[in-house]
Amino acid sequence: MVLYEMVMRVPPFRGETSGVIAEAILNRRPVAPVRLNPDLSPKLEEVINKALEKDRKLRYQNAADIRADLQRLKRDTESGRAAVLAAETGLKPAPKSSWSRWAGVAGAVGNEPIGALAHFGLARAYVLQGDTAKARAAYQDFLTLWKDADPDIPILKQAKAEYAKLQ
Repeated sequence: MVLYEMVMRVPPFRGETSGVIAEAILNRRPVAPVRLNPDLSPKLEEVINKALEKDRKLRYQNAADIRADLQRLKRDTESGRAAVLAAETGLKPAPKSSWSRWAGVAGAVGNEPIGALAHFGLARAYVLQGDTAKARAAYQDFLTLWKDADPDIPILKQAKAEYAKLQ
């Protein structure tokens, strides 16, 4: 769900109550990413859809699998666009330009998406345990990894708000 929100800038499931949202997560499909962004890479949409797959046998089995697909997508996107640009202009683009554009979060997605999101999850867990010092540290790590991200990404806004409550 986080990857969908990072890319689409809206959560995949919405509702007035947590019960309505939980029902949607279990029984409904989110709006197709390509409907919200027709320029979205079909390969990225495949990764998002696999991450949100209802059948757990068809879903990513672990963080390493989704990381591998994102790294493959990054590599293929950069090399494919670089080749086209080089052929058309004779110039080589900056290495991360095409990848970082798709989500606006080059720092978090380009380097370590799961690690960045793990800090967010840890921060929330520490809050639940009442360990505000560790929670603040985890939020700081998350926000540092996302320092170059688009500030309008909902999960980033949410993390900043939760971190501010701990101050």
